Amino acid sequence: MKRCLVFMLLGPALGVLYLVGQGHRDGYVFPIAFFFTLFLCAIAGPVDAVLARVAPIWLRVPAMSIVGAAAAVGVLVGLSALGKPMVLPPPRLMIPIAGFGAIVTAVCSLLSHDFGRSNA
Repeated sequence: MKRCLVFMLLGPALGVLYLVGQGHRDGYVFPIAFFFTLFLCAIAGPVDAVLARVAPIWLRVPAMSIVGAAAAVGVLVGLSALGKPMVLPPPRLMIPIAGFGAIVTAVCSLLSHDFGRSNA
């Protein structure tokens, strides 16, 4: 339950806070980032739940950053393909989006970890 709350509520808020920290001031960017991060966390949350059962935290956080980067690029490519012929975004746009997804999902994975457990 804690993992679901962290990924679905705190994840999108972290995405918006990340953009505020980067200096974005345009109002239209924040709802887009919120819903983009919501899609991203909906993909990464179940993957983290599975990894939480088999992997320790020191291995799970880097794995979740890889999953987050791949999911962010996948969501970006999927959203760009809606309603028009397949046109890939330029790599100069995909690299920051991948970093954004990696940071948000790694932080969510770290925050959802139960540090009171003795076996992980």
